[in-house]
Amino acid sequence: HATSNVSNVAQVAALAAVSGPLDAVAEMRTAFDRRRNLIVRMLNEIDGVFCPEPEGAFYAYPAVKDVLGKEIRGKRP
Repeated sequence: HATSNVSNVAQVAALAAVSGPLDAVAEMRTAFDRRRNLIVRMLNEIDGVFCPEPEGAFYAYPAVKDVLGKEIRGKRP
């Protein structure tokens, strides 16, 4: 039988991360929002592609079904 636990170093680091100032988190969120908005806008500019704006994350899941079977630059996807 073997057991393992989170190391003391990791516990101390986690406590410091959630106990300290969260300014960096706000900056990261702003950067992720800006990137998400950019990629969604750029995807939606592609003819036949629809990408809804994510509500709770920065992932983009474009719908490309209207592009399938169409010729793009002399090729069919």
